[in-house]
Amino acid sequence: MSATEYEGWRQYNVQCARCHGQDALPNPVAANLLVSLAPKGPAADKATFTKVVMEGRPGRGMPAFKETVTPEQVDAIYAYLKGRAEKRIPAGRPKEPAKG
Repeated sequence: MSATEYEGWRQYNVQCARCHGQDALPNPVAANLLVSLAPKGPAADKATFTKVVMEGRPGRGMPAFKETVTPEQVDAIYAYLKGRAEKRIPAGRPKEPAKG
């Protein structure tokens, strides 16, 4: 896991997990992010993902986060979730990457 993906995991747990679940697993409350970010998913590209996170989806329960997250944080969350969707990153607490 890269340092960016690890930071994405940290930010995901602060910003996203309360609705999307601890490990981004399917739940009845929010969209299944592992399906959304799969190679042919509706938010597979970073631009679409970023727009949804920053602007939200009015009327569908997804709030806008443009006032609470930075573009760098969104990039990190995207990197983490892409790794999960592509099955490169397993569920659960990841090992912190080595510093250096």
